[in-house]
Amino acid sequence: MDKTHFLSTCLNSLLILFAFLIFAVCRKGGADVQHETTLKDGWYIGSAEEVGKTGDIISRPDFDVKGWHSANVPSTVWQR
Repeated sequence: MDKTHFLSTCLNSLLILFAFLIFAVCRKGGADVQHETTLKDGWYIGSAEEVGKTGDIISRPDFDVKGWHSANVPSTVWQR
């Protein structure tokens, strides 16, 4: 085996090993990252007819929910 062929083979082997390691690290990182947030407290409900704001506004943490009703989640809301 000549020197050029040997270097080419080594380089290809290193590239394959590097790709395998990247894949293994990404798979392991993805499997370990499991965040769960249960949103059960701090909910309020208000009439869509009376709110007059869009979702991007009312979903902000500093949105004033004065006049809204506290809500337990999960629950069922009945329309009158």
